[in-house]
Amino acid sequence: MRETTTLPKDNLPDEEPTCEVAPRSKSLPTCGTLRNSASDGETSHCDRTEMDRFAALSDEELAELAQLDEAALSSLYRRYVDRIARYVGRRIMSRHEAEDVTAQVFLTMVRGLRKWKRNEAPFVAWIYRLATNAVISWSRRQKLRRWIGLESEPAAAVRDSAEDAEELQAALLNVPEPFQRVLVLHYIEQLPVSTVALTLGVAEGTIKSRLTRGRSMLKQILNSRQGT
Repeated sequence: MRETTTLPKDNLPDEEPTCEVAPRSKSLPTCGTLRNSASDGETSHCDRTEMDRFAALSDEELAELAQLDEAALSSLYRRYVDRIARYVGRRIMSRHEAEDVTAQVFLTMVRGLRKWKRNEAPFVAWIYRLATNAVISWSRRQKLRRWIGLESEPAAAVRDSAEDAEELQAALLNVPEPFQRVLVLHYIEQLPVSTVALTLGVAEGTIKSRLTRGRSMLKQILNSRQGT
């Protein structure tokens, strides 16, 4: 018969160890701080617990909490950073410029989040409005730089996308700006017409009209490129 060894109960932990949490700074983190924390390759048990805690919250609940809580602010950033980066990237062909504009969007979000009110606009409409305004500002700066001779050509495209996606994006960039915005927000970002209207600050009927005209323009551009 084999002898069995019984460990003394005093050597067994009574409960799982808890995570030590350092006191938080009272100031909100910068966009760079948020980006660095989101790109960290390892996720601790405490980080996973934080993410699980915030996952059940709606955008509006999380945004309100993020006005006072840094962990909630980081979670809000992680929830939207990829979506906003894709949206900006579809409007700005230079990857470096798109990254800079995306960073500016979230810096603006951090600075202005306390002013956002859920009864004025859903958070998704507010953050996409910040992104749209940032792209418009970038476009104006680019036009000014070319006009005064600092840049002779627009920034070159840096993309690894499929050929048909590149063709569609190139055609989309030739659609006039007001129609381009609604096409990207509705069909690519998959925002409902009501949210697009809130994002751009125009009536839903105007959005529907621009979608119809924008589709027609895009089809004509694609047909002309294909020689049909």
